[in-house]
Amino acid sequence: MTFVFVHNPHSRSLNADGRWVMSASANDINFLNINQTVNTLTTGKLKPLNQISNNNANNKPTGANNDVLVIGTPTSIMVYDVLNNTDLFYKEVPDGVNAVVIGEIGAINKPLAIVGGNCALQGFDYEGNDSYWTVTGDNITCIALADIDEDGQNEAMAIPYPYEWPQQYMD
Repeated sequence: MTFVFVHNPHSRSLNADGRWVMSASANDINFLNINQTVNTLTTGKLKPLNQISNNNANNKPTGANNDVLVIGTPTSIMVYDVLNNTDLFYKEVPDGVNAVVIGEIGAINKPLAIVGGNCALQGFDYEGNDSYWTVTGDNITCIALADIDEDGQNEAMAIPYPYEWPQQYMD
């Protein structure tokens, strides 16, 4: 059994007028119980900017553009909204998750959680849809996104095991 320790020193809650206030009962430490080995984790904004609504029907902040916590295990990816204490999605990943990065890649105009496993890169959007997939040469151990060729689109650089030169991937 693995625990992920989450420290949020900004514990707060909404009061009746919609303002964030410090709550005396708020706990700034959470433990997430992950019943698998954790291979990798990262944080970032996964919801596309064009889908973010800052207020709900009651004109209160929704926290829709929170950073999320992405956890990769040998068989799955889990995406968790720490601020709202909710799971966003869980997906089985048959190739496993050895590395993860959040960002846009290629012509896909929304952030993805891009995971590297055994001979594949997969990208999952905010709702858990499999929006990107490509084959790699070996087990991926590290991923970074950058606009290598200066065309305005990110490419994924991935390092396969056993730590050979990085390979570049983009659709």
